Amino acid sequence: MNIKIIGRDPDCDLIIDQADIAGVQARLELCDDGRVYLLDAGSGVNTYLNRHEQWIKIHKIRLCVADRIRFGEHETPLTQLIAAFGKRVDIRLDDEHFSLRRHKSARPNNRDDSTSGAKLARPRRNPLTGKIEQNYTDE
Repeated sequence: MNIKIIGRDPDCDLIIDQADIAGVQARLELCDDGRVYLLDAGSGVNTYLNRHEQWIKIHKIRLCVADRIRFGEHETPLTQLIAAFGKRVDIRLDDEHFSLRRHKSARPNNRDDSTSGAKLARPRRNPLTGKIEQNYTDE
């Protein structure tokens, strides 16, 4: 694992010379499989990620191609972060992250497919199965 320290301190691997950045702001981890993780150092100056057009405070996140990173109020390009590892490193950023909220198919489907879309003339709930069925009993 290859680790790079980000912050204002002169001993950091990636120095961000901004007054609102902590001495040690965050840490980048490059795993053996090429994935890159960003970890907030817990300094009190928060680290944020913009994904799906929303800024969220992070503690640890795996980076992908379209991510935007902000330390406090200072946005840092993803290319600048990745450049801290040098040119001779195999880095693998995912193309896209998915959210279950964005994919409706991830929700369980509790409807009975045999009746979906069909209108029943005399519907009733089957007391044994709980499904809505056509009522064929003569009343």
